[in-house]
Amino acid sequence: MSTRQPPPLRFPQVAVSCPWCHATPGEPCAVRRRGPRRDMTHQARRNAWVISVAVCPACQVTPGTPCADTNRRPLPEPHPERDAEAVRTQPSARTPRVHALGEQLDLTDEQET
Repeated sequence: MSTRQPPPLRFPQVAVSCPWCHATPGEPCAVRRRGPRRDMTHQARRNAWVISVAVCPACQVTPGTPCADTNRRPLPEPHPERDAEAVRTQPSARTPRVHALGEQLDLTDEQET
């Protein structure tokens, strides 16, 4: 009898490699000493994904370019506005909401804020 493992949770940031644990695109992030991390990804991977897909509304840099401060020095993390922009513009980043009775809600009728 084989034990069946559940598939890893899918996040849009899995499309890029993880700079922290060096997981390749499509592979789950791993904790170096404890094996695969199937419940989330490293923050560094999310940051790399955000930088790769979104223009930053705060500093106006293009996708693929790290956010910069007012003196144009690169920042260690993207601006929160860029993270929000990545989620807003990438359909795969939207997490479907589930009603209390277990029904998936249709997000297509939501108004943009």
